[in-house]
Amino acid sequence: MNKLILILMFAFVLSVNGQTAKVIALTPDETKEAKSIAEARAELDKREVALRAQIDVRYLHTKEPQGNVITTHTFADGDWYYVRSGWENGFLFSDDWKFIVPKQSTLSGDVTTHPICPFSNNISW
Repeated sequence: MNKLILILMFAFVLSVNGQTAKVIALTPDETKEAKSIAEARAELDKREVALRAQIDVRYLHTKEPQGNVITTHTFADGDWYYVRSGWENGFLFSDDWKFIVPKQSTLSGDVTTHPICPFSNNISW
């Protein structure tokens, strides 16, 4: 019995210190609104991903190379596709949402001379 009391007292002392993280409780209305916005954002994100995939397949991917228009490969929907030259980094929508434009590379200069490129001329074997 004494051990039980001692264990309960020890558990109480530990729980007194409790949580040290700073939190602020929201009202039920704020909680409901925040949850609703997060769920709507998640649904919109899913729709955007689906639209981008549809645009990729329709305009940027092809099964067969077509001269010098197609340069690289990508894996999508369980199959390999060729990607149009200049569109390897994906696309952005125009300001009026009527067009897509190629997303610019974050690498500057010739990619083959970039230090992390496996085809770099800077590598000595």
